[in-house]
Amino acid sequence: MRQKVICIGGPTGAGKDSIVTEFLKLRPDFIRVPRSTTRLPRPHEIEGVHYHFLSKEAFSEQEEKKLIVWVDHFCNHRYGVDVTKISDALANGNNVIGVFGVCSFAIKRALLHPISLVYVMAPLQVLEERLIHRGDPMEQVRERVLAASKQLSREPGRFDYIIKNTNTIAEAVLELLHYSDA
Repeated sequence: MRQKVICIGGPTGAGKDSIVTEFLKLRPDFIRVPRSTTRLPRPHEIEGVHYHFLSKEAFSEQEEKKLIVWVDHFCNHRYGVDVTKISDALANGNNVIGVFGVCSFAIKRALLHPISLVYVMAPLQVLEERLIHRGDPMEQVRERVLAASKQLSREPGRFDYIIKNTNTIAEAVLELLHYSDA
């Protein structure tokens, strides 16, 4: 059976990382491939699990070496994906999941492998409440909610499947489990 690649996207605060974390507890046949970013880690984030946290210089150096194949600029930070990490995981027989955001489209073009693009979304008010709850500064909350508004107006239709994460993480994880088995 051919390995699966599931790329998760969606606006900030939609619950993407929480859903993937819980999904992996139930699906140990998947491994998580993290993106790289220039932003600092949040208190709960682990280097090499949630992201590869890089200085701006190190990020630029990896980009110049073509190790990071796609760069997304979001709220004054850069995000990118090292597609060789996905290729290596597939070559080792692993299914792959990652929170890649809009980088997912470049991954789909770069890999000669079927990829599922899953979008996680929630209403703007819910996103704002989640950002406040996780402790983001209010200036950053406003900036991220504005960006989420723009994302929600153009991104969902570009993905293969949409999960509306408005109730519990468990319900969203269940939906992702059903989708991953299809």
